[in-house]
Amino acid sequence: MGRWGWRRIAILCVLVWVMTACDLLRPAPTLQPSPTSEATLQLRTRTVSPPSDTPRASSGATAPATRPSPQPQRTPGPAATPHFYTVQPGDSLPGIAARFGVSVQALREANGGVPPGMVTPGQILLIPPPETAFPTGTFVRFLPTHTPLPLELPPPTCYHTPADELICLGWVANTRPLPLVNVAVQVALRDASGGAAARHATAIIQAVVPPEDGAPYAARFPAPPAYSRAEATLLSAEEGDPATLRVVALTVTRLSSEREGDIVWVRGVARQEGQAPLADLLAVITLFDAEGRVTGFRAVRPPGTLVPGQTLTVNEPVIPLGAGTVRPWLHVEGRMVAGE
Repeated sequence: MGRWGWRRIAILCVLVWVMTACDLLRPAPTLQPSPTSEATLQLRTRTVSPPSDTPRASSGATAPATRPSPQPQRTPGPAATPHFYTVQPGDSLPGIAARFGVSVQALREANGGVPPGMVTPGQILLIPPPETAFPTGTFVRFLPTHTPLPLELPPPTCYHTPADELICLGWVANTRPLPLVNVAVQVALRDASGGAAARHATAIIQAVVPPEDGAPYAARFPAPPAYSRAEATLLSAEEGDPATLRVVALTVTRLSSEREGDIVWVRGVARQEGQAPLADLLAVITLFDAEGRVTGFRAVRPPGTLVPGQTLTVNEPVIPLGAGTVRPWLHVEGRMVAGE
């Protein structure tokens, strides 16, 4: 090889060495995130759960690219389990049904078809599960077996109280030839467009409404919305059989009233003309204005038992919600003593 051949070999070796050194000093390439980097980040930042008996996946398991969405958890409500209720003095089927949010018919069917007016203090009733309620939770939906009797209900009169409540008072008149039982009414507050701004269902206090008689009712709205008018709808009303009814209406005479400041004193005499002693007496006093609107009412329970031919004097004060009271009305009823 000549002198120039050795020089070529030496130059080639130097070039190879330089290229190798440059490759060793070259910076490492920047790594781009892989498509599964989101899952990797999720595992690194997950919240540690309390220990459980569920076996964990091994660290070599591949995390799923998409985590399934959690299913919504339903908050358990009260169990629809029937329970029992002991009838108290003054209770009626409509009143008990309204208290527990069930229909009168459902309450009757759950207790062997108990006839209207047959509940007595101490009697144990089976309360069926509640029925569907109005979305606001303030309305009890009565579901009678058949269409309520065709009774005309005039619009109730509503009064604002100093406690910023609204109380609507109304009257159910019995124009039928037989007594009414299981009477319940719904009061709706309508807005300017006719929609229901609020609703309330209530049962009358009386167990029986004799022919050519009536019964007051009250619907209370603790936080009344804005409304333009109030209307009443009959939810439940049945004709009772006088031969099987154990609630008897007394004959009222000498009815009078006297104004004393903001109080109206109502006085009347009720005579027991039945054939059996009566207990659980109830007196319902109603006040009316000149237009026939209910201005106030009060229910009292006189003590004792009335035997046939005995009279009961009622002399009770009533504070009307509305002005212009001109006349009173008095209804007195009693329940036949068991075994008579």
